[in-house]
Amino acid sequence: LYSESSPGGMFRGFHLTFMPSVGLYINPRPPQAGQETFRVYALPASPPSNPFELRTAASCTPELRATAMQALGELRSYVANPAGTKTALWSITAHTAKSGTWYDLDPGDPALIGALLSCGRIANASPEAIVDKGWDGAMPPHLNYAAPFGLYIIRPQPNPNRSPRPSGP
Repeated sequence: LYSESSPGGMFRGFHLTFMPSVGLYINPRPPQAGQETFRVYALPASPPSNPFELRTAASCTPELRATAMQALGELRSYVANPAGTKTALWSITAHTAKSGTWYDLDPGDPALIGALLSCGRIANASPEAIVDKGWDGAMPPHLNYAAPFGLYIIRPQPNPNRSPRPSGP
């Protein structure tokens, strides 16, 4: 069962849905492209020319922009000179994979991730997609960096073999 909400009704912007296995639930509509509060991108086909650039978005408020600018500046400096750069906002660990060096970026403050999602360009991929290309990455809340992709996040995958949760209290 699916019921479209009325334009001016109480549930405007939500879909009312019923499934026998789940029951009645409300599912919000996804925002239109360009109207998201944050956006992640597919892995680029070629290395980004400026992986640390700020993007313009309505969700990138002046406060988030300032945080993202500082965080991206530190990462830019570190990638240019890993041996000689100290970072205040990140704990960075270099790893070697089949295709080269990738960096595990552990934010000292998880708010950095929100600022970068709102104001930066972060690709996302499944663990398999990264490994198939000869790379690897750490799971959230860490970010990752490899020259061919720029900044990326590993999207956790559901376990198809996991038992369903029991119903009830």
